[in-house]
Amino acid sequence: MVVRLGSDEFVVVRSPLDTVGHLCDLAESLDDAVSQPFSMHGQTLRISASIGTAAGSEVTANQLLVQAGEDMYRVKRMKRSGSDPTQ
Repeated sequence: MVVRLGSDEFVVVRSPLDTVGHLCDLAESLDDAVSQPFSMHGQTLRISASIGTAAGSEVTANQLLVQAGEDMYRVKRMKRSGSDPTQ
């Protein structure tokens, strides 16, 4: 399920994953899908996203949102500096 929190903020809520690696794979798949070029009115456009992740069973939804937000800003900083945030 995808929920819009704000003008450019979305949350993906899904059933539990087997490993943290699966969470990273999901984030990479979403990033790959969003970054695909598309055409509109004869122009090719690209968008990008900074995707933060969080997981846990003994935390509240608010705590997960805070963790994901902090991770998203980490990803943004890494992308701006030219680093690969998946490393």
